[in-house]
Amino acid sequence: IFGYSPQKCVEQVRIENAKKMLLNTNSSLIEIAQNCGFPSQAYFNFVFKKYMHITPLEYRKFQSPSI
Repeated sequence: IFGYSPQKCVEQVRIENAKKMLLNTNSSLIEIAQNCGFPSQAYFNFVFKKYMHITPLEYRKFQSPSI
C-alpha cells in the first residue's frame, strides 16, 4: 500500500533518530548504532550511507554548526 517494506520504514526511523543523535550529542558511533537499534556499527554505517550518501562521521562534520 505504501510502496515500501516495513523493514525500510524501520530503517528510515532509525536513520532519523541517528541523525538527531549525531548532531545533538557527543556519543560515539557505536553508542548511536546501539541506541538506534542497529546490530553493529558496521551495519549502521552501511545503512546510513545507503540513505544519506555520506558516512555518519561526514554527516556530523558537515552538518554541525561551526563554533
